[in-house]
Amino acid sequence: MSSKVSRELLSLAVCLFTVATVSCGKSDSRGAAAIYNLIDDMEGMGDGHLAWGQQPGFWSSAVDCSQSPSILPAPFFLDPSGWSYDTIPEEYQTPTMSGAISKHAAHLRTKPGQPLQGVWGANIGFDFAEQPDPDGGVVWPPAVCIEVDPADRKGTCPPDVGRLPTGATVNLTGFSGITFWAMASPNGRQAISVQINDPNTDPRGGRCYSVKPNQELNVSQCYNGFAKALMLTDTFTQYWIDFSEFQQNPSWGCRLGELDLAHVYEMNFGVDLPSCATDPYANCAGDAAAVSFDIWIDDLYFVTRPGTQLADAGKP
Repeated sequence: MSSKVSRELLSLAVCLFTVATVSCGKSDSRGAAAIYNLIDDMEGMGDGHLAWGQQPGFWSSAVDCSQSPSILPAPFFLDPSGWSYDTIPEEYQTPTMSGAISKHAAHLRTKPGQPLQGVWGANIGFDFAEQPDPDGGVVWPPAVCIEVDPADRKGTCPPDVGRLPTGATVNLTGFSGITFWAMASPNGRQAISVQINDPNTDPRGGRCYSVKPNQELNVSQCYNGFAKALMLTDTFTQYWIDFSEFQQNPSWGCRLGELDLAHVYEMNFGVDLPSCATDPYANCAGDAAAVSFDIWIDDLYFVTRPGTQLADAGKP
């Protein structure tokens, strides 16, 4: 990732969005002897709750507030209840894990004629598990926090409102990795990154930030999560990623060790603006070009390969 995302905080309430590293990946057939555990098939609740977990998290989208009107689904700071899955065009509907035809998917795209430029990119993602409301209430619709530092806003960027991250960590050590189906329009950027954040990279872990003199938190070294990049095609293709393949970007951010699979907060799928420093797909002649994209993510599963211990998988 060529740039870090500016984050503003309200006390210890961090509005969670993420960035990722870049490397090349492709689909494979490593799932032959594996066991699969559904995370989300995108056919369920319209508010974006995951199918996995006792207190499931839910999807949201993120982009710099200065260009928030340019992406769909709408980010939280435009519409806290704006998430929705999208209907897959019939010509692209394909059988997935169960052999059934998938009809809906998570769908991140720029609006026609509104490419992103000069920001980190955009993503869709989720906390794996929401913590129960201490007063016994529901966690949907989500609470929001207002970002408080106007110095980092660009032009007429409005006050930012983002999801108050209430997710708990989950233990993923019983799984080997993930698999999912994805595609991207050839008329836009097709390189994506899949990223996981743990207590070393998420401010909620208390390890990657420092406190400014005015008691605000400096999170400029946070969100350098563990990631894997893929180049998608223009038809739905199944991809596998082992957790051992997730790596941090070595050029910036807090790097405190290996991915802590026993304490994972969230996962996201992002489209990063090209970086000549880290991106093998970037065109490095002149200034960075404006970027449009249209990506689909469908039928996301944990993968368990033979010999993996399952006893504690999924427990907070």
